[in-house]
Amino acid sequence: MLSYENRVVAGAGLAAVLCLGAVTFIELRVGFPGDWASVVAFVLFMLFGFAIPQVYLLRADPSVSRVSRMGVITLMLVILASVFSTDVTGVELTVIWGIVGVSVAAILVYEVRDGYLSTRRESRVYAGSESDNGDTVSHRLQAGYSTLIHTVK
Repeated sequence: MLSYENRVVAGAGLAAVLCLGAVTFIELRVGFPGDWASVVAFVLFMLFGFAIPQVYLLRADPSVSRVSRMGVITLMLVILASVFSTDVTGVELTVIWGIVGVSVAAILVYEVRDGYLSTRRESRVYAGSESDNGDTVSHRLQAGYSTLIHTVK
């Protein structure tokens, strides 16, 4: 029996193939100016084939880490950009690799921000400004000192 994740990925693969078919049909009937058919095919294939299902599974299935899901998207962006940009030149090539660059930069900025915030939270706990339940460490020390003084009296 197929797992839920495999069904989502298979459905996404089917959607990506249908998108490529639609782009091919439009290219043959109407045509795109220049090499823009490759750019449209790249964006649709990446969105429907990899990005949307991975983001959906990120929310629906927490058993796989966010870093792994984002890694799949980044890896597939680079691989598909190299495949779709083989016959493309000029502005279209710049757009494909620009999408990859912006996406990779966004993922890196998100990871750096997340790492910074988690380090900041940890340093607050260890430095005594906050504990896990929001009490300050100095407040807990003062409460312990007051309890000790009242027991001695």
